[in-house]
Amino acid sequence: MNMEARKGQAALEFLLLAAFFLFIFLLLTGYFASLQRSQIVDREYLLASEVTSRIAYEVHAALLAGPGYEKSFVLPSTLGTSEYELRITNYDEFATAYAEVRWTKGGTEYEYSSPLASRNLWTGSTPILDANPLTLDPDEKINIKRVELLPGETGNGGKIEFTQ
Repeated sequence: MNMEARKGQAALEFLLLAAFFLFIFLLLTGYFASLQRSQIVDREYLLASEVTSRIAYEVHAALLAGPGYEKSFVLPSTLGTSEYELRITNYDEFATAYAEVRWTKGGTEYEYSSPLASRNLWTGSTPILDANPLTLDPDEKINIKRVELLPGETGNGGKIEFTQ
């Protein structure tokens, strides 16, 4: 075998070896990118849980405190890097009302919800029901107030009012 044939064979072997390692590198890069994306979504679920739990805690505190309880609080404006929508829903087919968070990441929609301790929820003078869930702006301060029931009104423990 002459010298030029050996050089050609060495160059071919080098290219095959380089292509093999490039392929392995691309596989590992894809795997770690997928792992990182999964961890980001997990973190956003954790943050969504904290947001809905805070709403649930404030409703429960208002019920326990009694008439006259009033509190203002703020929530994070994003879940990690994602903007989110916060809603208070009160559907007839469920036993309780819910605080729901929805957000989109990479074209996929995610949702997290927590049950609330009361269904007697209001926004001003309008009850929060199937037809009109309350959408809260996470960038603005949220006010919650416990109001005593008026004569003729029904509900356990009084009304809980949300305002922004």
